[in-house]
Amino acid sequence: MSAKFTKVYPAIWSSARFNSLASPDAKLLLLYLMTSKHQCSAGAYHLPDGYAATDLEWPQDKYRSTRAELVEAGLILFDEENATVYICDWFKWCPAQNPKHAQAVQRMIVELPSESIAERAQEDFDRSRDPLGQAAAPQNGPSRNSPPISQSLYDSIVRTR
Repeated sequence: MSAKFTKVYPAIWSSARFNSLASPDAKLLLLYLMTSKHQCSAGAYHLPDGYAATDLEWPQDKYRSTRAELVEAGLILFDEENATVYICDWFKWCPAQNPKHAQAVQRMIVELPSESIAERAQEDFDRSRDPLGQAAAPQNGPSRNSPPISQSLYDSIVRTR
């Protein structure tokens, strides 16, 4: 499910990593990945090359080479096998706004097709929920590595805290 809106902070224009991108196309692609109709609250989502290339009206080879520039700059992760993208530091700028939002984000992470991207998104999400950088308490629902737990059991545990 795509978000109805997303945050893009003005600080992006003074970001050293953003400004070090060699091409205006790379800057445009990053903004597209942050704001497209495919984007979601987890900052990670399935995005086939054809979808992005069509949206941007670019040939697929231009999209792939520009995406590679963003990966090299450390601004995104991309899993070729699953066509899954993750915007690095997503939760620094777009943290969950409330417990229900956090539960929805957690579900999105668990359902990602890429295990490596899900692990990174989970780490970043946990860190965003715990400002001291310590392991987050399992207050945001089951993680990808958790044993299966029914949502109703989880909800009853959370309500008793």
